Amino acid sequence: MHSPREVSDETLLGEVGRESKEALGLLFRRYRSVVLRVAQRILRDASEAEDLCQEVFLLLFQKAKLFDPRKGTASSWIIQIAYHRAMNRRQYLAHRQHYNSQEFDEQEAGGRGQQLIDEIAARHLLNRLREQLTEEQRETLELHFFEGYSLREIAEKTNRTLGNVRHHFYRGLERLRSNLFPQKGA
Repeated sequence: MHSPREVSDETLLGEVGRESKEALGLLFRRYRSVVLRVAQRILRDASEAEDLCQEVFLLLFQKAKLFDPRKGTASSWIIQIAYHRAMNRRQYLAHRQHYNSQEFDEQEAGGRGQQLIDEIAARHLLNRLREQLTEEQRETLELHFFEGYSLREIAEKTNRTLGNVRHHFYRGLERLRSNLFPQKGA
């Protein structure tokens, strides 16, 4: 039997689709903080965000059978559900005049929303695979993907050669890929 940490999110979603409350509990522990962050950033209301977080996991329990791992990862599916539910809730609350301050600009939030989802998913993934990377690889990937630095700028910022930074960047990506997509039969 695998330890809970070794079981993939996709496997857990399959179990949730067969009504496993234990699998749902594991997914809840893994993704509660991520879903809550998405909800808080969009709703800007802590109690609404908590309610939405509970709603997302209840919805996962009901709809897990619809998840198709060929179309994407479980983490991106969960975050997409959280994002869409939060946007719908925000629209509902705005209609009910819950937000008295500025008017919500859906177009502006839509563009930032996808970036937010991508960043949260990437950070979550990097944190999950943190022990697979060296400190230099992790730092290089974080500076590049989350801070927006080019490899040349990272070399200047960290006082390393460009060749060294490239080495850490590509080795780090390769380690992430090999952990995400292990070779069959290897």
